[in-house]
Amino acid sequence: MKREHEDLKLIYIGYHPRSNDGSSPRSLSHSDAIEVMDDFNKKQGEGNLRAEVVEIAFSGYCAVAVMETTVNKVWQYL
Repeated sequence: MKREHEDLKLIYIGYHPRSNDGSSPRSLSHSDAIEVMDDFNKKQGEGNLRAEVVEIAFSGYCAVAVMETTVNKVWQYL
């Protein structure tokens, strides 16, 4: 998988960080995950929630995690 000039956080399905809303990561291609992340961040503006692309270990796929920036915790997975 190409890492596009950044180190992606690595998560494991079944052992991923818990989200505030109970959602689980969805397997997406890297380009689809970037598109979802960009759309969310454009709509969010300057709020406390920011979407980040995370790599799903041993799968070749990515997911999009929405982080609560003030406490750096996963809020939800898109």
